[in-house]
Amino acid sequence: MDVVCINSKYTQEWLDYFKENKIIYPKQDKLYTIRKIVQNTKGEKGLLLNEIINPEVTKISPLTGFKGNTEQNFAISRFANLDGTPVLYEQIKEKVTIWKKYW
Repeated sequence: MDVVCINSKYTQEWLDYFKENKIIYPKQDKLYTIRKIVQNTKGEKGLLLNEIINPEVTKISPLTGFKGNTEQNFAISRFANLDGTPVLYEQIKEKVTIWKKYW
């Protein structure tokens, strides 16, 4: 499923984290294809993209304290459908692979 990035603004802390871990992140107004839907460390849904494949990095869940290696995912809210409408989980869950457990 194709989407467009509508928000590529990150705090300096995130930009430093991306640089330190060699993470590529989506850029404003670029077209991407959703590869997978995953659950992030905060228990929210995140996206992995076909055009961006990052190395796995060690993350710690603020909810459970669990530590594991995962690929950086990106919030669904950072993307829109090609017609400009918000991307909804319900809309994409049947079209792409869902990782029920990301850890």
